[in-house]
Amino acid sequence: MAYFRDFSPYQYGHCDAVPGAQNVGWLALGHAFETGQALEGDLDLLWAHCKLAICATRGLHSCEFCSDLSSAGFRVTRNGETLKLGYSEIRVIGPSGQSYAAPSMIYHYISQHRYKPPDVFLAALRTGPRPPSDAYFEALRTRGLEWASTIC
Repeated sequence: MAYFRDFSPYQYGHCDAVPGAQNVGWLALGHAFETGQALEGDLDLLWAHCKLAICATRGLHSCEFCSDLSSAGFRVTRNGETLKLGYSEIRVIGPSGQSYAAPSMIYHYISQHRYKPPDVFLAALRTGPRPPSDAYFEALRTRGLEWASTIC
């Protein structure tokens, strides 16, 4: 997976024709990131976003921070539900319409490696439209973004 600085303009793969999105959570070895303790409510909201694969790729990304390199194409379980991460992105959309593109691995980065996303991203996560609401799916549609389920 590529490294992108938080808030840099989104450009990646076949979805880069969608204007206005900003990158968040595209981490890689050799690039420092802020850490902190995640709130369970934020993890719940991220989990809901990670149930949708946006801009899916054919390849799988393993976590560069984990010592077990067999973690490509993570299957992650939360509250008895399993999702497949590491091959797609999520979109977090703020109430003002600003969108943030993050790899689906952001859930793993936050829950296992204590990555602390920027506060404005967390505010958008908490206050913007979220899946599975009609407002969220309408926001994806108006941006021309297709999605598929990641539930295993």
